[in-house]
Amino acid sequence: MAQIKDLTATTPDATLKAVAKTGKYGSGGLAKLAHVNDVINWIKDAGLPGNEYATNADAKTIGLLVVGDLYHTAGVLKIVI
Repeated sequence: MAQIKDLTATTPDATLKAVAKTGKYGSGGLAKLAHVNDVINWIKDAGLPGNEYATNADAKTIGLLVVGDLYHTAGVLKIVI
């Protein structure tokens, strides 16, 4: 499960480097969308079956999620706190 973490600058950027290597989104400015696409994928993954919990406590105990993980309750996106 993806976690929301503090952003830090790295050179070279591992995400952009991986995307450029695969040729995804072209070789120029569109590769910069890789970070946005990663966030979109994390949100989509949170909506998958098996990521629905009634409460934050349930997400931690039943789902073994940790602070920063994403889950949902009846389609409402939530973050484990």
